[in-house]
Amino acid sequence: MIELPSRLIILLLLCLVFAGCSKTSDVDEAHGTVSVQIPAQENADTYRMVTVDLIEISNLKEVAGKFARFFYSPGAADTQLVGGAPRAKFVKSGSVFIPTDFVSAQMATIYFHMQSLAAFDQKIGAGSVNSWPRSVGLETLMIENGVQRKNNAFYDGITDAMMFAPFTATDLPISVNAGIIAHEHFHSLFFKLVIKTAITNNKIKTGIISAHEANFELETKRKMTVPLIITEKEKAQLFNEVYLRGLNEGLADFWGWIYTDDPNFMKWSLPDYIKARTLSLAASDTGEYRTQATIESSVNRAILKDEPRLELIDDAYAIGTPHARFLKQWTALRMENEKMTLLEAKNSVATDIIAYLESLSLKIKSLKDEETLNAADLFESFIEKQIERKNLSTAACDFAIDYLNYEKNSDTRIKCEIKDSHSIVIKP
Repeated sequence: MIELPSRLIILLLLCLVFAGCSKTSDVDEAHGTVSVQIPAQENADTYRMVTVDLIEISNLKEVAGKFARFFYSPGAADTQLVGGAPRAKFVKSGSVFIPTDFVSAQMATIYFHMQSLAAFDQKIGAGSVNSWPRSVGLETLMIENGVQRKNNAFYDGITDAMMFAPFTATDLPISVNAGIIAHEHFHSLFFKLVIKTAITNNKIKTGIISAHEANFELETKRKMTVPLIITEKEKAQLFNEVYLRGLNEGLADFWGWIYTDDPNFMKWSLPDYIKARTLSLAASDTGEYRTQATIESSVNRAILKDEPRLELIDDAYAIGTPHARFLKQWTALRMENEKMTLLEAKNSVATDIIAYLESLSLKIKSLKDEETLNAADLFESFIEKQIERKNLSTAACDFAIDYLNYEKNSDTRIKCEIKDSHSIVIKP
């Protein structure tokens, strides 16, 4: 059952027919916990209008409160978004406020997901990473190659803001797609836990953190070129940038699945991306990922071009998606082996990801100038974590070994062996 995608605005208007009219003062006086209707994902097959509570609202006219602050078509000044707040419009039906235009529907929906993601951050040990309220730009101007971008969203680490470009397609707007909102929110965690360290320690050359952010502008275009002749240090920086960008995108897609339980959450808004970015792992793809040698080869080809970083933009999801698929299957294996519910397994793996990002930051600090990160690092780290817990099942070990053995010759391949009744060790 699919109730919303391209008919979101029509459904909002139908809501008004049944809502009747309410006084302007109702919106003026609303604060604290406020019940609103938003389009929400009910399951992997359905979006529909539901009633939710927005909490700690200070101003419903701007849908402002503890968890979000909105800007309409914002610009940037130094490290802050600048611009006016959009005005939300609601009618009240009983105790529920119903948005009367699309801007208001976006604001209420995003605010709800921000408060839910804040609670999830707290649960998995990332509650102190972000500051609140989050800055959110609607109808954000994005220029790429002289053309205004539409139907896109991104997180900008410089202004610490989530941005949504105008949506003109007939599918579910990105700004009400729960999986994409969770994806963009994850980028804020990755930026603060990993990218800031890489920038500070000069292990990457730019602040670019996501593939779709690679060539946007708010006021002035950010150049992505590097010198035609680069040093080994600069080549290492370029490797680290493309690897971290890919890891960031893959983990953000995994976050979208954690939040929605939908391995194809992109389908609602950007159906062309489903095949390349589905989190469902085919048996034939198990163990495959972009290895150290593969990424190095891409970097070596890119440095011969005029704009090497732009040449590497498409590598991000090729690097990231295998990580997302690995983690989704890893979650299922842990759920089965440790007799967890799906929710418990998701929470545990998400907690491990936050801990992994903190350890990755330490690894970045220890890199020498010409050293690069290990493209198999996440796979190795997660299997080592389970070995430490003495809770690595044979199925999980066999699954992980496919990644650790990928592209190894027969002399260097490793295998799992049962050590005792409690643990499994990996042996050459």
